Amino acid sequence: MQISKRYILHGNVYVPQKKAQFQYSDGDAVEEYILSTIQSAADISTGSEELTAAINDWPSKYHLHNQRVNILRPIAERLAGKRILEIGSGCGVITRFLSELGCSVVAIEGSFRRASITAERCRGLKNVTIICDNFQDFEWEENFDFITFIGVLEYSNLYVEGTSPPRTLLDKAQSLIEPTGRLIIAIENQLGLKYWAGAPEDHVGKPFFGIENQYTSHTPATFGKQALSHMITESGFPDIEFLFPFPDYKLPEVILTERAFSFKEINFNNLLGEKFDYFQSDIYHNNFSTTKAAQVLTANGLLAELSNSFLVVAGQIEPLHRASSDKLAFIYSTQRKKKYCKENIIVETPSGLEVFRRYLYDDHLQGDGLISNRIHTEKYLPGELLFNQLIPIVSKPGWNVEEVQNWVGAYFNIIKQFSYMGPGGLKIEGRYLDLSPFNIMMTETEWSIFDQEWVCQEEL
Repeated sequence: MQISKRYILHGNVYVPQKKAQFQYSDGDAVEEYILSTIQSAADISTGSEELTAAINDWPSKYHLHNQRVNILRPIAERLAGKRILEIGSGCGVITRFLSELGCSVVAIEGSFRRASITAERCRGLKNVTIICDNFQDFEWEENFDFITFIGVLEYSNLYVEGTSPPRTLLDKAQSLIEPTGRLIIAIENQLGLKYWAGAPEDHVGKPFFGIENQYTSHTPATFGKQALSHMITESGFPDIEFLFPFPDYKLPEVILTERAFSFKEINFNNLLGEKFDYFQSDIYHNNFSTTKAAQVLTANGLLAELSNSFLVVAGQIEPLHRASSDKLAFIYSTQRKKKYCKENIIVETPSGLEVFRRYLYDDHLQGDGLISNRIHTEKYLPGELLFNQLIPIVSKPGWNVEEVQNWVGAYFNIIKQFSYMGPGGLKIEGRYLDLSPFNIMMTETEWSIFDQEWVCQEEL
């Protein structure tokens, strides 16, 4: 890898010989805390429980939690081993993940302190180069297979010169990418459902700011699906693939492909219940239930247009083979201990939809203690989660405890089907430890259980 003559090495970071950084920051105290946390951590790999344990506020969660990297997991196979230019590396969580995929990574960060944190997160790795520079001025001798803008394009008004700063960034990317390369963009949706419900705009903290298009040349700015697609196309990337992360791209739990919406068998209420909002810093009150509203949007084919954010993979030419075209939805369980983190993928097969499950980390140990963990591939079940039947009850005016009791009674009656009388009362085998309302599928005529991943060695 050839380093441009524009840069000299300063510590572990390459900087322009004429220093040209900008001062984007989450705050001095926050970033110093993140830096010292990473410096003192023995395990700085993706999924580090040591770093997760140090989270104490929204900025530290954003920069330290392994849930961040879920945004790239659906396309990880396509990224592995490739030359990546990462624009806006922040504190290095994505950089670290890309390096662990075997990528050759050049990470650009405009703030020297944040670039230094990225370097610390990637210490000891030979396949990562950290540059502190403004992307508009960036120089490199080689082109890249992928260029990423994750949480970056929306800030272009503040740090990029030109009549259309977002276009300027995309045009610059076009000059640095291989003809067969792909651009990756993760960004909030200007028309995201949470904004209609009253959530403050992520960058300025004001409700309805983006919906009313109060953006100026001096503020960050996001875009709706059509506007974003048009801008990317006009910059020379006409082959566009949209994916939809929920709650959004920052800490995604579910990522849907555009093809997924054409499958009537997929119940999006099951996948996305309670996954439309979360509190980043200030607590806010929704004007309506986003989960219930999403059901109406889905029925009318509008959920993609009003998802909270987008993941875009765009190229100059259409690839010979679209990777993962049989994969429709990705569901991540990453808010748990590292050895139990998993990925569920809804896959189209010749015999119908299946749910493929795998552990995310190689160091998984099932263990043979009192409680163990098992995952396996299953048929995708049609129907509605039992839990979802509770939401309409507690969402309507005047609901009462008796209605909830009836719902609980229905749940208990299902559990009783697996029970037997033992010493001290009703018992159930330990293999049904995971028989929760989230793992019971209801249809009009029957119910089924699935995803029984937790097993107890004793009766319950």
